[in-house]
Amino acid sequence: MTHGEFDLFLIGTIIVCCVMAVFNALKNGHRGWPSMILSVAFLVFGGTVYLWRSAAAPILVDAGCALLILLICADAFMRAGSQTSRKKR
Repeated sequence: MTHGEFDLFLIGTIIVCCVMAVFNALKNGHRGWPSMILSVAFLVFGGTVYLWRSAAAPILVDAGCALLILLICADAFMRAGSQTSRKKR
């Protein structure tokens, strides 16, 4: 894979992240803030890829990765909590 092809792949990844964030927000926006966590995670992932692509300071890329991990864990805990509360009904 050449540098140009890899750059195109990264741009495509950023675009897909933005589209998925908008799609998820429109599809699940009526459920409130817990459903928006995944949309924010998509935006953070796209932003982190953009930072990495533009050769930003490594501390910014690391901060984006750490925030992404926190958002994905928060989304998983929210989904697990909502599934257990549905089973109790």
